[in-house]
Formats: sequence, C-alpha cells, structure tokens
Amino acid sequence: MSAGKPPARDGSTEFSRNPLFVKIRSQVSSGLGNQRQVAAWTLAAVEAAIREKNESLSPAAYFLVLMIFVREQAEAAARDAERLQVLLATFYLLSIVCKRVEAKFMRFQSETTREAIGRALELHIDQAPLVRAAIECYQALLIAQDNNSWSSNHVVKKTYNQLLRLTLDARPKVRKAAHDSIAYILQCPPPPTRFHPATVTTIDFITSNLSQSDRVRFPSNVDFATVSDQKQSSAASKNDQGHQMAFYLLAFLSCIAISLAKQAAHPKSKSKMTALIECLIKLPVKSTSAGKVYLTQAVFESLLVLVTGKKRSISVEGEDDELKGDEERGDLSGESALPSYLDHASIDYLIRALLEIQPFYNDPKLIPTWLELVGTCYVKLASAVAAASADRSITSPVTQQYVAETYPALLALVFEKIFSPLFGKGNHPAVMSRAAATFSTIIEFCVSEHMLNDAESHVAMAQEDASLDEAPPPLIFIIRTINKGFGLRCKDAWGHILRITESLFTTLGQHEPELIRGTLNQVLEFRDAEDYGSEFPFKHEVESALQAALQSLGLETFFLIAPLNIENEFPGLPRRPYLLTLASKALERPVSGFYSQHSLRYFADATLDVLARRMYTRSVEAMTSGKQVEAKLFETLLVQVWDLLPKMCATVPRDVADSFDSLCKVIKPLLMAPVEEALGGVPSGYINVRNQICSALGKLVEMYFKIANMGSSKSDDSDDEDSESDDGEANEAEIQIAQKGLTKLKEHVNWFLNVLCNHYTTIPSHLLLKLGDKGLTLQILEQENVRYGQAIHQFLKIAEEKAISSYFLNLVRTLLQNQSSSKGGSQRTAADTVNDMRMYAIMDLLLILLPKLPTSTSAGKNNPHQLYFKVLSGQLANPDPTMQKKTYKSLSVLIPSLQHSELSQLGALLADSEVISGTSPGAKRPRLRTFSVFVEAVIAIPQPREIIMNFAPQVLAEVILGTKETNERARFSAFDCLLGLARAMYSLGGVGQVDDDVEMGDEEASTETRQPSLAEFILMVSAGLVQGASPHMQSATITCLGRLLFEFRAELGEGLTRELLTTVMETMSVPSSANNREIIKAFLGFVKVVVVCLSAETLSEFLPAICESILRYSRDHKSHFKAKVRHLFERLIRKCGYDTVFAHIPESDQKLLNNIRKRRERLKRKKLENSRESGAGRNADSDDEGVAGGAGGIEEVKERMRRERQREYDEAVHGSESELGSDDDAGDRMDEDDDHSWLPEPFESQSRVKSKGSQRIREDQQEVLDFLSDNVVSNVTYVGPSRQESAKGGLQKGLPTSADGRVIIEDDEPSEMQTEEQATAQEDFYRQTITGEGAFTRTPDGRIKFIHKDAGKKRARDDDEEGKSGGGLGSGRWGAVKGGPKKKAKGQLDDGAVKKMLGGQYKAKKAKGDVKKAGMPDPFAYIPLSTNLMGKKKRATRAIGQFKAIVAAARSNSEVGEDNKGARAASQRKGINKQNKRHK
Repeated sequence: MSAGKPPARDGSTEFSRNPLFVKIRSQVSSGLGNQRQVAAWTLAAVEAAIREKNESLSPAAYFLVLMIFVREQAEAAARDAERLQVLLATFYLLSIVCKRVEAKFMRFQSETTREAIGRALELHIDQAPLVRAAIECYQALLIAQDNNSWSSNHVVKKTYNQLLRLTLDARPKVRKAAHDSIAYILQCPPPPTRFHPATVTTIDFITSNLSQSDRVRFPSNVDFATVSDQKQSSAASKNDQGHQMAFYLLAFLSCIAISLAKQAAHPKSKSKMTALIECLIKLPVKSTSAGKVYLTQAVFESLLVLVTGKKRSISVEGEDDELKGDEERGDLSGESALPSYLDHASIDYLIRALLEIQPFYNDPKLIPTWLELVGTCYVKLASAVAAASADRSITSPVTQQYVAETYPALLALVFEKIFSPLFGKGNHPAVMSRAAATFSTIIEFCVSEHMLNDAESHVAMAQEDASLDEAPPPLIFIIRTINKGFGLRCKDAWGHILRITESLFTTLGQHEPELIRGTLNQVLEFRDAEDYGSEFPFKHEVESALQAALQSLGLETFFLIAPLNIENEFPGLPRRPYLLTLASKALERPVSGFYSQHSLRYFADATLDVLARRMYTRSVEAMTSGKQVEAKLFETLLVQVWDLLPKMCATVPRDVADSFDSLCKVIKPLLMAPVEEALGGVPSGYINVRNQICSALGKLVEMYFKIANMGSSKSDDSDDEDSESDDGEANEAEIQIAQKGLTKLKEHVNWFLNVLCNHYTTIPSHLLLKLGDKGLTLQILEQENVRYGQAIHQFLKIAEEKAISSYFLNLVRTLLQNQSSSKGGSQRTAADTVNDMRMYAIMDLLLILLPKLPTSTSAGKNNPHQLYFKVLSGQLANPDPTMQKKTYKSLSVLIPSLQHSELSQLGALLADSEVISGTSPGAKRPRLRTFSVFVEAVIAIPQPREIIMNFAPQVLAEVILGTKETNERARFSAFDCLLGLARAMYSLGGVGQVDDDVEMGDEEASTETRQPSLAEFILMVSAGLVQGASPHMQSATITCLGRLLFEFRAELGEGLTRELLTTVMETMSVPSSANNREIIKAFLGFVKVVVVCLSAETLSEFLPAICESILRYSRDHKSHFKAKVRHLFERLIRKCGYDTVFAHIPESDQKLLNNIRKRRERLKRKKLENSRESGAGRNADSDDEGVAGGAGGIEEVKERMRRERQREYDEAVHGSESELGSDDDAGDRMDEDDDHSWLPEPFESQSRVKSKGSQRIREDQQEVLDFLSDNVVSNVTYVGPSRQESAKGGLQKGLPTSADGRVIIEDDEPSEMQTEEQATAQEDFYRQTITGEGAFTRTPDGRIKFIHKDAGKKRARDDDEEGKSGGGLGSGRWGAVKGGPKKKAKGQLDDGAVKKMLGGQYKAKKAKGDVKKAGMPDPFAYIPLSTNLMGKKKRATRAIGQFKAIVAAARSNSEVGEDNKGARAASQRKGINKQNKRHK
C-alpha cells in the first residue's frame, strides 16, 4: 500500500465503469480459469442481482451483494472446489469495492463484515489469495473508523489484532500484505487527532513477541499460523522457529518504523517505545550466539529508522561512503529530525549498549550499519545536550554534570574502543570508509563548547608547566588518538584518517590553533617527503586536509605554523612553495558564516608588501644575471601571490575597517604606475597585477555592501520562514562590522574611481604596436577593460551622487569637445586611431555610469542627461560603424530619462534620411532596439499622438525590411519593434476602422487626417504591397502582416480581417508576385498563420481562393512547394473538414486529398491499436509547464512574456508539419526535410533539425574488402541495402525466434581447441612486432633488425630486478603502492613472446635471418603494411624492389638471395624505372 491519504469514496452510479471492472469484463474469453470465473460469472451475477432489486450500481450495492455471496459460499466452499473458486473471486471483487464504500456505511457494517470475513478466514486460511484480499478488506474497514470506534468498539480492536497476527504468517505475500496494510492504517489516524490509537497496541505486540521469540515457536494467540507451521520442515528446531518469528517481527517493524517514530512523542507511546528499544538492543546478543547474523543486521537497521525517523538508503558493499558521509552530516545536523521521545538519558543508554554489542571490526556486513547507527546516536545526543545546556538557569544540576563530565567521556569512549581496530592492517575498504564518515560526523557535530574550553585550559597549563602530569581532557585524548593513526600500523587507512583530520581542522582550527598543531605537522611531513610525488598514494586526501587547515586557521596562523621558507629563511625546515597553490584552492572553499579567519593586514603587509616584492626583486636580479629559468620561477611565484588577493577578498575578511589603509599603501602605487616603475627593475615578461587588484576591490565592496544592507531588508523578510541555511541572515554584530568596513571603503572611493576611470579610457602602451589591426586592438582593449568596468560598477554603489554626476559631465564634455574638433577626410593617422579608441572607451564608460546617474532638475549644461543627449544626437550621422553601435546602445539607456521636447527631436533625428542612409549593417540591431525603447517611452508621456503618427510612417519601411536581415538577432529586434509600434497605435486609438476612400496599399493618403489605431497601422504596413515594390519588400510585408494577424487575432474584427486577407490575396493574383519564389514562400507562411488563427466560418469565405493559389504553387517552380502545400491541406482539413475542402479542389488535383484522407485513416487506426495495447485507464501525459516565479523586475517580466509569445507563434508556424507518416517518394521526403526553407525567416533557425544519416559498407560475399585500395571509397555509402542483399541475408539475416517472439541465442560451449584459437586470436601479434619491446623489421636481405636497442638486455635486466625485489607489501617507503607483482604494461611482451610472433618460429639462434624448420613450411617475406606506401607509386614500387632478390632466389632454388651492390643493383633500379615508365 502506498502511503498517503485514504482514497476518495465514490458513491455514484458510474462506479460500474471503474477501469478495474472494465478490464475484468474484457477477460471473459481469457485462457485462465480464475479470470473467467471473476469476469463471466461472479461480477455478472453481482450486477444482475443489483439490477433485479432496481438498485443503482453503487459501491454500497456491490458491497452488500458480495457480502451475501461470502456468507452463502464460505461453508460450502470447504467441501466443493467450484464453490471455492467462486469464493476466491468474490473476495477479489470485495477487496476492490471496500476501498470505495463510504466511511459511514462501513462503520455501520463493521460487526457483520468482520464476522463474515473472519469466518471465511477460519475455514480457508490455507488459501493465500483469499487471505490477501481479506487483509485489504480489513484495511478499508479499519480506515473508516473514527476515534470513538477505536476506543470503545471491541469489533474494531479484534479486527486489528487479527490483522497483527497475520504479520507472522509464514507465507511471504500474505505477510507483506499485512505489513503494508498496518503501515497504511498507522499513517492515517482518525481525524482530528494525529496520534493513532492502534500505535500502542502495535508496539506492545512487537515487544511482547520479541521477548518471547527465544522461548516459544509462535505466540499462543496466533490462530492462523497453524497451517503455515505444518508447511515448514519437520527438522526445524524450536530456536530456529523463534528466530524466524523474530525476523518476521523485525521486517514488520522496519515497515512501520517511520510511523512509530512520528507518533512516539505521545505520552501513551513514549514509555512503550523506550521498552521496545531496550528489547531490540538485547536481541543481537541472542541472535549472534545462535549464528543468526541476519537478525543482528535487521535490528541495527530498525533502530536506525526509529532513531532518525527516516528510511535508510541502501548501500553497496565495498562502495566508497564519502559522499554518503557528507549527506549524513548534512541531514543529521538539524534539530528538526530529533524525535522528542528520546532524551539524552535514553540515547546515552542506547550508545553504551551499542558499544557493548560491537560486531567483529572487519565485518563488511554488520559494521557499516552499526557505525552509521552509532554516529547517528551521537549526533542526536549532541543535539539533546545542546538543547539541555542552552539555558543553564532551568537546567538541573544532574544535567549540568552530565554535560560537563559524562558526555565528553562518552565521546572519548568511542575513540578509545573502536578507532584503532577499525583502521588496522588489512581491514575491508567498506568498513574503513564508513568508519571515517562516522568519526568525521562525530567531530564535526558533537564537540561541545565545554570540551573546547577544557582543552584550551589544558593547553595553556601545559605551556606554563611542561611537567604537567594529569589526565588529558577528552578532546585532547581524541586528538592524540587520531595522531596515533598515522603510525605504520594503520598505513593502509591513512587516506580515511586524513578525511577525519580534515573535519578536525575545520572544527577546531578557528577556535584554538594549538590543539591541531601536532596533527598539522604530521600531515605536513607526508607532503614534505622527498618521494611524495612518486609513491604516496593519498595525495588528494593530504591536499584536501591542508586546504581545510588553511581556510580554518587563516593564512597568518597557518604560515606561522608552516612557513613557506622559499628562500630558506629557516634552514632546519623544508621549502614549501607548493603552499601557495594549496592556498589558492583553499580560498575557494566555502566559509562558515559571513566572515573568514583571514587577516587583511597580514596579507597586505607580510604577503604583498614583503613576499611579493621580494619575489619581484629576485626575478629582476636573476634576469640581470642571465638566469632566465630562475627568473621565470620567481616570476611565477609572484603571480601566484597576487592571484591570492581576489580570492582572499572574496572570503570577506572582517578587519577591513582597520586594515584597508595598509592594503591601499600596496595597491595604490601599482594602480598609478606600471609594475616596473612601482617596484623598480625590468621583469622577464609582461606582468600586470591590476586585474587582480580590480577584482579584489570589487569583491570587497560587493560583499560588504550586501551584508550591510541585510539590516534594512531584514524587516521586509521577517515573515519568510524558509531558511535554507544558518548563514542566510546576519546578526546585528555582523551587520555593524560590514557597515564600519563600508564606511572605510567610502573614504577611498573617489580616488579609486578617478584612477580606474582614467585607466579605462587610456590605451595601454603594449596595444599601440597593434594599431594596424583596428578590430583586434579594439577587442583586446574591451577584454582588458572588463575588470576595470566591474570594479567601477561596484564602487558606484557606495559613491556619492554628486561625484557620479561630476565624472559623467567631464566625460560628456570630452566627447563634445572631440565631436566639435573632429576633422573630415579619408586619410587617418595613428593619432586619429588612438583617439577613436579612447572615444570608444569613453562611450563604454558612460554606459556604465548612466544607470547610476541621479535625476537632475537643472537645465542647460549642468544637466547631464540633456548634455549627453546633445552629444549622442550629433553622433547619429557619424560614419564610424563602431561609434554608431555604441551611440544607439547609449540612446536605448538614455531615452527613458528624456523629456517631451527631446523625444520629439529624437524621433525626427532617427527618421532623418541622412541618418538612415548612413547606418552601417552592424548597427541595424541596436538601431531597431532603440526604436522599440523610443516607442515605449513616447507612450508613457502625455499627448504622444503627434510623435507616433510622424515617427511610425517614416521608419516603418526600415522596420519591415529589418525582418529580412541576415542577422538573426536583428530580425528579432525588427519584429519586436513592429509589435511595439502596433501596440502603441492600438493603445492610442483601439482597433479603429479604415476609411472607405482609402484602400490598403494606398501610401499617398495624408497622415494629418488619420487617427492612430491598429487598423491604421495595418494600412501603413500593407503599403509595402503596392505595385512597383521590390519582391524583397513584398515578401517582408506579407511576413509582417502574418505576425500582426497572429498577435492581434483577438482584437481584429471580422471586417478588418477579411480586408487584410483580401489585400494579400489580390497581391498574389498579380502575375509578377505569383511567379516570385520569395513572395510565394512568405505567402505560404501567411496562409499557415491564417489557418491557425481564424475560425472555420471566416476561413470558408477565402477557401476557394486559398486552394486555387496553393495548388498552383504546388505545380510551378519544379514542385519545390509540393510538400508544403500538402501540409497546408492537412491543416485545412483539420480546421474546415474534408468535404468542405474537397468541394473546392479541381478534379485533376483530387488525388492529393484522397491520399491525405487515406493516410489520416491509417494513422487513426494505428493510434487506436496502440491505445488498446497500452491498456485502459492510462493517464494522458500532462503538458503543464511551470512558470518561474519570483519578482525579476518589469523588464524581466516583459522579456519572459515576449519569449512566450514568440514560442506560441513559432508553434503556430512550425506546427503544420505532416503528422501522417512518410510513405511518399524520396522527393517528398527531401521536401519535408527542407521544410524550414519556406518559413518566415525569424523562425527558421529554431525549426531546423539536422538529419542523421547512417553509413554502411558494401561488401562482396566472394572477395574480402581491401581497405588499402583506392576503390574503398565506393564501398562506403548512405544508401540502404537492396532487396537482393536483404534476400541473401547479408544485412537482414535475423536470429531464430520463439513462438512468442523472443529471440533465441544459442550458447554452445566451445571446444578446448576453439578456446585456444580464440585466445590466440585476441592478441594482436602484428602490432607487437612493430610497437612492442621486441619489435623488429626485416632488411632487404631478409635479416631481422630490432627497433629498440638493447631490447634483450633490458628484458634480462628487468627479470633480474624483479627477482631481487621479491614483491610483497611494504617494499616501498609508503608500503601501499609497491606491493604485489608488477603488471605488464600495454604493448610490453612477456618472456618468450618473440617466439610466438608472426614469423618468430623461423628466427635463427645465432645466425642472422630465418632458417628452415623440419616439418614446417618455408619462411616467407612480406611487404609491411604502412600508410606511407599508399598514394606514391614510386614508393610502393621501391618497397616491392626490396624483396625482388629474395623472390628471384626462391625461384632458382637458391639458398641465398642477397642484393649485391654493383651492376646487379643497378640493373634492378633500371628495371624499376622501366616498370614505372610502362606503368605511366
């Protein structure tokens, strides 16, 4: 039974149409007798009995008739097998009906129902199907009871007890059904209470039977189990029966443990749960002594669920539990998961009992579960102790003593008893992995504040008195125990112990560094070892532990314990430059809280001012001395030091208010001058640390600004109770720290803004050499200015408004001055290029400052918005494409701040013919985007009619043509602008009407007499269809009209829609338009939109003209639009009906519609068959799409709405693909694949789907395919196999199948000879001859020449070393990677492998070359397969010539075939040349 609410009880007459009943009725002709019994007889008889009484087919009627059948058939079924089948069918139907009967009716029928079902169970307990159905009936009966019935009705109690006894049935299915039913009952307590009255009864049942499991076979009150007892083996002992019953009870407990844990806090069940836990904890001793380990495992799992109140995830033996340990630590750290019935005394008892019954330490089955249970109990105990000690005023002295003494001692006890055995030599990996996760959890969550105080006091006393001889506190004992784990005895478990050490560093590092100094030194010893890089197997764990220590201790404390010692300042310590890399990774780890432990003063003074400067000096000195490698080494260290700055600032150090001045002393000179000037000397390469400085400053301002503003937003979010983490809300002290730091940052903001803005607008010296390539120089400049821009953006958050306005005005005046002094002419000098670059940077900087610019009420030169608008107005006619793009981008941001007069002036400038003609292609998209922003701003001002009516007609042609731009984003911007203009006209005048005297397409009507409306705008757009317009313009106009029709289909009236369709159809009737493929393509897309948007009635008026037009296009243009037309007819048929469309089709084209009709019918039949196969009652797939919530601002909401509308239009246009299969010819399929070519352009890219072709190799059955031949290309094809090939079985040869369609694969056991041949074939001998250790080649005289020199000596030397080493564990320093025999490397040959290679058996022992062997074929020579021989005729001939002498000697029966130098060789070369000539 699935958990949840009880099913809804349906009492309507439609119950007979229940999907289960429908399925049962369909089994009348089933081959199974029980199904026919239920369907043909029982269900039919029940429904006939109900109809005879003129009752409706309701659940109650079914229930009453079925109960009559039960009473009548129960006695008779014990003697008659046929009646037994009827009774089984009756119970099956009854289990279905009971769940749907009303609760009130079930309570009324409780006594009679229980009596009838109970009597049937007594007589037929051996029938498992009947018992399972009866359990479901009992479940429905008990779910229907209210609270009073559970407390006073003895029938209910008796029924529940009977259900409890069935949980001990020996039949698994019956037992599982009873478990699920009780679990479901307990999860549905009678309202309005949350505590189920049967919980106490259930706990008592489990506890009493568990306590008796070692003394009796089964409880005496089990009256149903006699039959199942008889089925068991007669040789089973009494103890086995008791353990079996205990196992049944534990399985039952694991099923209901979550429900018991949730209801155990009730006063009635709290003591019962404690008794149950005490009973469970005693069971492992009994089960283990009897050898029943599985019971111990079940006990641990049940206790784990009872303690946590959650289901335990199943783990696989041997699996690394590191991730599971992390999840455990995250899940168990909260107090919400703590069941309130477990106080600290109960958990203490449970922990001590678990430690007493510890399983064998190397048992991979029991130990992981036991460790998980122990760790969970410790975390729960820590939460209980923290809750008890939170308020000492109300805590009893006993509890205080427990927190101060008993609890720390118990924490140390687990380390004392199990730490060393679990990490011993040879332990199972799963055991050590779970142990590491458990101990890490204990250290991370269970170390109390009292334990830390005691440990700190002990360390302080030990520093004062070195001879202190008293027992260490528990925390010190735990640390020492972990340190002992780094001995050689636990070397196999060092990786797991290092994980524990990582948790130790994270927990204790920020409290008392002296506690972990010894542990840190031991980890550093691993890292500082000479053979660390080659042999140490736990590098990742060591680095992770050191990173945790760096982040927890802070850089200052860590480097005091472990200095870098790069220049050997401490002769007795190793050099540790690797710590810089570890520090870089450590600073990326998450920080607990808002602030880290790092000190900004230390980093500025000791790291940047001392270490970085010293590394720079050493680099310069080495470069001067000619030591380039050493110079590069120190330069790398310098870069690593500066790379730490932004990462350290991202961790938010808390001493910014006190230490930011120290940081400024270091970074300000570097921002003012280059590195070589600020630090002195010339480095080995170009070093730029300004990127790191800008990133660090931006991080500091961003984080401190965020924390400081939490105080103001705290009251707004006080009602929000969803808190994902403890770090989600800052307290008052943390907010005050952020505010003080922000105040310090504000003192330097003006200086930083001046310097950063100056750098942003200055061309670096290294870019002046690349002025020849202006595009590349501009790209590099924009990339380098990214960091400056980010820092400026963050500083603008805390800068004063007056300062921002001052910076902005200065930059605008610089632009205005440059605009007035610019010179014309075609010749451009380098100085002009540098000036252009600077102007580009100023434009980008103004775009950063503009959103932060305060609103100014002044006018004239002191108003930054007006002055900037004046500058941008003058730059609209600038011929520079880059300046045009930046001008339009700035206008898009500035327009919302302009006044009425300025907007009117801007509208005239944007529509100016000189500006339009001078617009570069790259500026099309920002210009169209500016149009959209301009229209939105105009609508927001009062009296926008005049501006809109003057602006729209002048730019509309440009907007329409913009929908045909090659750039996709430019097309989308054009469509957005088109819709923006349409909405503006609609908001001003509604839909409106077109004057009778003015026809669509008439562009000479005066705009002064027109009123703004949607109809007027459509009239303006349709002017692009007039005679004389270019096909490009006409196709764009048709596409725009289709988009307007789709967007405003609800607003347009029937008259305007008819007029729009008439205009388009008349345009297509003109021969010049009807014969242009570009216009036809747009028209077909327009028809798609019309079919989707309009109703069938409106569409029927234009159906003859549409059918005539699209049929004509299917015949013209080489049938290019044939498939598209067929898709349109499919749409029309779905919309208007087949007969309506067929009436307008000429007789010559009616075959097309007949084909569509047949394909539609075929598709319907196929869908019907698929639905029948899938079964009745299947739920349809839901297409609900969740809309992302949250307030993202007005712009974000608008953008989301625009994308949704775009998606809808995309679906309307692209959703007209054929759904009727693909049984046409190849040409039609090719047209379907190319269907995107005729869609409106802004949607083509989203509809293209690349088709994946399948390649195959054509082979001849008689000859082997030669892959080295030039003809191999003809054997690779995309064409499918022919019918002849399929008939031959070359590609379609199938496997034998059984009668039910399953594939039969014969698995014959190969003979020994076949097995040896297959094993030999798996080795690639030829590859070994050319790449292996014994690889060789043959000289022209047939001798063997080894490729690798001293191959034989090396094999002998390796064999000697392998014999001397002897293998074994611990031969290396770390002992974890040296053990065992050496594995053979890839391509390496074993001893004697040369003899097995191709031709190796003919190799002579002493002489060079091959020898003949008795009883074996003669040796032969071959041409080596090499790609170098392909494609070059002379090269191939030369390879053949190498073996010519050998072939000649073999023909003459000569034993020697040597290619002697002299005339013989010359004659051979001459012969080769002749062959080449003949070949040519």
